[in-house]
Amino acid sequence: SILSDDVVLFFDPHVRHLQAMGASIQKPGIKLRFLKIDVLEKFRDQFRPYHKLLGCDLQSTSGFKGTLIRVPFRTEETAKSSEISKIVVDHAASEALTSQFHAEAFQWLLFLNNVTEIRLSEIAEGDIGGAPEMRGLF
Repeated sequence: SILSDDVVLFFDPHVRHLQAMGASIQKPGIKLRFLKIDVLEKFRDQFRPYHKLLGCDLQSTSGFKGTLIRVPFRTEETAKSSEISKIVVDHAASEALTSQFHAEAFQWLLFLNNVTEIRLSEIAEGDIGGAPEMRGLF
């Protein structure tokens, strides 16, 4: 999912979770303007990981000044049922991706005019309350 300003995009490539909200095989995701509704009450599980993360206040009346991208990695269980990839992203694979990201990020910044900072962080496993504890990776 991607959150920026007052918009969040949720992707559901298998169309298993968001079909009731309008997702389809042709359009496998939804776009929500989250300032119009109390998302922490109505969609708590989807929005709680963003709330209080790097200053993102979903109870505010103004949008978030930045962009947050949440990438949940495939566990062994989710990889088995995935139609996209059977690759499991465990801690070792995550560390390898982080190293590759760190080595290449400067090249990306050359071509991204409006990006002034890139942070790669990890939310501690099991962290579900308050402001998430984050470990800076980059």
